[in-house]
Amino acid sequence: MRLTPSFIALLSLLPLAQALPSLSPFIGVNTILKRHGTASHSPEHYAGHLPALHKHYRQPPNSSRLDPKPEYRARTPFDWASIALALHQEYIELDGFNYAIARFTPAEWEAWGINQNYVQLIRFFAQQEEDHSTAFANMLGPRAPLPCE
Repeated sequence: MRLTPSFIALLSLLPLAQALPSLSPFIGVNTILKRHGTASHSPEHYAGHLPALHKHYRQPPNSSRLDPKPEYRARTPFDWASIALALHQEYIELDGFNYAIARFTPAEWEAWGINQNYVQLIRFFAQQEEDHSTAFANMLGPRAPLPCE
């Protein structure tokens, strides 16, 4: 397999592609969850039952009302599905970076005009994706989806 310049350019567009709105006909996670009975109420319904949203914290002088000990976890089925979707996206990105590093030799990288600094940058991106997936998995707890083998 030969790594073409167009493939390299495509890899560089991944962050931009993630930031753009989707034009797909996907109907949305909330609709799917409601259709299959996982989420029987709207997110607003669940919000009324979340004590964390009704806490009144004393406001320290010269500070904000932010929770000093926030809880990063899924509180509703919609939250869980959204974070699980983000986790799968991180797994895909991590797999892409790791595959590129493992698949090609330093000589192949050099032949394509990619020096070791750029290869190290790809390794750094892979490490970031690993950290992102760890953060999302921690938010979902023990039932978090695992990456494919």
